[in-house]
Amino acid sequence: MESLKALLERKRKATDEAFAGRKYVKRSQLEDQRLQQLRLEEERDAQAKVVLARPLLPPSVRPVSPSDLPCPVLMRRPCAAS
Repeated sequence: MESLKALLERKRKATDEAFAGRKYVKRSQLEDQRLQQLRLEEERDAQAKVVLARPLLPPSVRPVSPSDLPCPVLMRRPCAAS
């Protein structure tokens, strides 16, 4: 029961902060705030993707391309003659 009371109190504080203590709020204001939060989350996700997309190797280290590797030697398995 105490956890429920604490949860309700947190929600009340959040709505008071979001709407400056007003008792009634227009639906358009709710929608604007929801869209603003979505945009902020999208920006954070985009920034996180950019950070993850950066190469971890320093620019002086060049990645190895397949043309730099020596030719592979093919080994054949002996045929089982029946």
